Amino acid sequence: MSRRPIRSALVASGALVTAGVVGLMSASPALTATDDAATSVRRSVQTLMDPSGAVKASRVYTQVQSSGQGDVSFVEQLSGSLRNLNGFGSPASSADGKATWNYSVSGLSNQRTLQVFPESSLPITVKATATLDGTPIEIADIVGKSGLLKMSYVIENTTAQEQEISWTDGAGVKQTKTVSIPLPYVGSMDTVLPDSYSQVNAPGASVGGTGRGTTQLSYTLLLYPPLGQTTATVSYEARVADAEVPEVDFTFLPTPPSGNPTTKSALEQYQGGQATGAKLTDGATQIDTNLLKLADGAGQLNDGLAQLLAGANQLSTGLEPAAAGATQLADGLAPAADGASQLADGLTGAVSGSKQLAAGAGDASDGADKLEAGSARVAGGATQVASGSKDLYEGLVALSAGLGKLYAGVDALPASVNATLAADPSYQKLLGTLSAIIAGIGTPTDATPSTLQGGLNLVKGGLNQVVGGLRNPNWAGTTCNPAASPGATDSCGVADVNQYVAAVLNAAATSGGSLDVLAANINGAASAFCAGDATCLGTFATLATCINGSTVCNGSQATIKAQSLAGAGGLTLAYQGVDTQIIPAINTQLVPGVNAIKKALYNSPCSPVQTNPAASDYCGISQALALVKAGIPQLVDGITANISATLKASIGQPTAGCNPTATLACASAALTAGAKQLSGGATQVAGGATQVADGNAELATGLARLSDGSAQLAAGLPAAQDGAQQLADGLPAAADGAQQLADGLPAAADGASQIADGLTKAVPGGTQIEDGANQLSTEGTKALIVAGQDTTNSFGEKAATMEAIDARAADGSGIPNGNATPGNGSDVITTGAFGFFMDGVSKSEGQNALRFILAGLLLAGAVGAGVVLGRR
Repeated sequence: MSRRPIRSALVASGALVTAGVVGLMSASPALTATDDAATSVRRSVQTLMDPSGAVKASRVYTQVQSSGQGDVSFVEQLSGSLRNLNGFGSPASSADGKATWNYSVSGLSNQRTLQVFPESSLPITVKATATLDGTPIEIADIVGKSGLLKMSYVIENTTAQEQEISWTDGAGVKQTKTVSIPLPYVGSMDTVLPDSYSQVNAPGASVGGTGRGTTQLSYTLLLYPPLGQTTATVSYEARVADAEVPEVDFTFLPTPPSGNPTTKSALEQYQGGQATGAKLTDGATQIDTNLLKLADGAGQLNDGLAQLLAGANQLSTGLEPAAAGATQLADGLAPAADGASQLADGLTGAVSGSKQLAAGAGDASDGADKLEAGSARVAGGATQVASGSKDLYEGLVALSAGLGKLYAGVDALPASVNATLAADPSYQKLLGTLSAIIAGIGTPTDATPSTLQGGLNLVKGGLNQVVGGLRNPNWAGTTCNPAASPGATDSCGVADVNQYVAAVLNAAATSGGSLDVLAANINGAASAFCAGDATCLGTFATLATCINGSTVCNGSQATIKAQSLAGAGGLTLAYQGVDTQIIPAINTQLVPGVNAIKKALYNSPCSPVQTNPAASDYCGISQALALVKAGIPQLVDGITANISATLKASIGQPTAGCNPTATLACASAALTAGAKQLSGGATQVAGGATQVADGNAELATGLARLSDGSAQLAAGLPAAQDGAQQLADGLPAAADGAQQLADGLPAAADGASQIADGLTKAVPGGTQIEDGANQLSTEGTKALIVAGQDTTNSFGEKAATMEAIDARAADGSGIPNGNATPGNGSDVITTGAFGFFMDGVSKSEGQNALRFILAGLLLAGAVGAGVVLGRR
């Protein structure tokens, strides 16, 4: 299978690859207008992963490059011990997790360092899964298989934090929302598929050939919203034969939205969309306001036209009969004039008679008033008696009915109480709580964590697994296989591994062991690699001395062989402690303790009358709660049955001729019968008194009216006499005017009809104006307002999200270990990137593993030499 150039260099040269990786990210500091010193701090995190995405190692390489003339001073955060990769001596002083750099530069200066980068600080996670012919398969099992292979990779930006953002909506109101704001990472995924991969389908990838029969796939990953998502899933499918799994490389750069032309353009478009939405909302609101005003005006106009039309119709309708009436009036006024003259003559004699009638009617009216007052008082008293007796009867009827309901209610009391309790949330909550506690405790045979007994069984099983994980019972000196899968009969426990590693370290450190072989091979490798460079040869010689020399590496550290022997001794103490302390404590203390808790929760057999907790049949907590739950309904039933029997005996049921002193129901029946007779008689008396009072009142009223009328008649007849004479004199002239009115009304009726016809046509037009304005407001401008608000909020939220992401990245949070802090006026720029290298799986995986171990030893040697030399 194909290997990356950088991975090949790692295997080939080991010590030099560290400088090579850092060199890939090197660049000159930004040019300045003067010769003042300028410094760039460029970091690259290189993370090695297994084929599924589990992190095996993570390191951060830093290149510090200064150019110009002057002093350089800055402080940087550390994620681990700082190791010099550039030569002898320490590049900086470190304390409290920080490194302080202070030096002078004249021309160009380069420093390269290495640190461990904690897996917990990685901002990105990568997980790989696979299916073969649609069935999930472990990636390690793909090698040599054939079929339709699908590889899937889930890449997640894990830096999101909850943060409140705000923007102004189309109505000018500030809107706020809490969203997840991640650091802005833009990245790529690259892999080369072997020539055994055919029919490649890679959605979203840039696909190309390499010229060697292999296929290059490249994906672009944008891991922050709204341009992308914090989690991205990419996959490819291919038909494979005798398959291998290729390596995959990932690169991620912290890229603030405002710092990239493409994302900056998107941010500006979101901001522009928000402004456009606000203008649309404002304009639509103004139009809608004016449309509603137009609709109101049209409605008022329509109301006026409708009223005018009604009046015109009434005028037109009334003028036609008015014309006929005017003609009849003119014809009748002439004989009316003669009648008026006769009326005036007759009224002269009536004046004298009306005065006498008025005097007699006044006397009769005074007597009728007195008679009315007395009869009214009698009727009032009789009515009150009738009303009171009726109320008494109705109250006693209601009392009897109530006693009947009370008896029925008491009779149904037990069932009612049970029904009430069945619907009572608190009672049901009590029973439900007891049931939930009993169910939560479970039974001794439960095997799931959903009950307490099941959890204890799992704990007990877990303790047994812990013992098995510490020591495999099949271990018999040499039968433990470190490469065996967990759970296999020959797999290694923790203590087994310690014992195995101790033996390996002892063997490596003994005379003629692997450390002696490595020291002997280093000298040969130095001759071929250093090409006569004295410094390079000295570095390799120092490494050989550190491994197997007669002296220590420096004044305080032992040789690697001595450290291996010391480590073997420490591992021996560790597995002996497991055998003599940890495993016996689990078997003799923890497991019996779990058994005691299980018995206290649920014990079988169980006797409810047993009171001795130490007895074998003492009930557990779960069984005691079950007894309490069953006893509560029985207790309620007994109480309600006794209460119901007592109350029913006191209330009783009414029967014909029953003793009024025996029960409440019999007493109420007797009272009701007497009240009914009293109410009937009182009602008859009140009715008669009321009729008498009403007759006297009518008599008084009639006499009073007669007195008033006769007085008015006597007073008015002289004036009527004069009016009748005036009427007789004026009626001939009125007859002439009535005739003129009759002649003019037909023309007025025609005009009113024409007005009504015109208004009938005008009214629908006003209605159409009002309806149209309202419809345009409802279906047009209001929809535009909603659309403007939606546009403003959508673009506003997206713009605010990108602005918050940009602000969060402004302080260098996305750069490995953050921005360097310059001092003394130094010009320092910090950049960084993350690289993830996922191993593949090949048919020669054993050889690949050997090459990886060799590369790791060489890299460890180079780092170790840097540490040793840096401490001088």
